Order: sequence, then structure tokens, then C-alpha cells
Amino acid sequence: MHYSTLVLLELSYLQIASAAVISQRSILQGWSLQASTCPSGSQSCNDGGCCPSGLYCFSAKTAEVASCCTSICVGAVEGSPKCADSSWSLWQGLQGNDFCCQVGLVGVYQSTGTVAGTCVSSGQAGSATTARLVCRPETR
Repeated sequence: MHYSTLVLLELSYLQIASAAVISQRSILQGWSLQASTCPSGSQSCNDGGCCPSGLYCFSAKTAEVASCCTSICVGAVEGSPKCADSSWSLWQGLQGNDFCCQVGLVGVYQSTGTVAGTCVSSGQAGSATTARLVCRPETR
């Protein structure tokens, strides 16, 4: 084989490998991540929530968290709940409303609270009620 053919084959392999990594993590409209500090690749919603970069934060309704979308989408997110980043875990908290946590954290809520829930380290729930885990990201 010629050197130029080998270079083209290597570049093709790198493109396919890069596409596989990107496909493992999807960014779509959905619920925001609850975090005191937003992870890399996300932006603060200024209410304890984070949305993936490139999506807008839309204000939370009572007992909900912000939704992350390219345009107003709260109704669509309520109808088909998921996290805006597929690498986050989906939890169901206060009044049956959903919210997202980073993997390894536990979703909790206060029955007298005004937000669906928040995320804490295991064993740090205190008097809060542990939320129901709805969906955990697949490990690849």
C-alpha cells in the first residue's frame, strides 16, 4: 500500500471512532442537571440547574426544575421526560416531577420543598426523602 492510502485509512478510522464516542452521549431537550457547580460542557441556569452548552434554560414551574431546549419545550419535556444530557440519571421527586443528577449522586427532595429535587452524595440525604430512580445512563 502507498503511504497516502494508509493515511486515508487511518483518518477514516479516527472519524468512525470519534463518531462512536459522540454517539454514546446525546444532547437533547430535557430536564436540567441539579448541581451547585455545572460540569464541563454545560451552563448555569442560575437556579441550581445546568443545561448542556447550546441549549437554553427555561424557567421552572412550581415543584419542577428548569428545562433545557432550543426553544420553549416544557410541555414536550413533561410529556416525554428525559435528561437533556444522556449521561445524567433521571430521578422522580416532589409531586412526581423529574430532575437529573450526575451518575454516582442520589436524587432527594423535601416534601415541603418548591423544587422537584436535588442531588447529594450517598448517605447525605439527612431528613430528605430519596427520590425514585427512573433512568440510569447505559454503561458502555
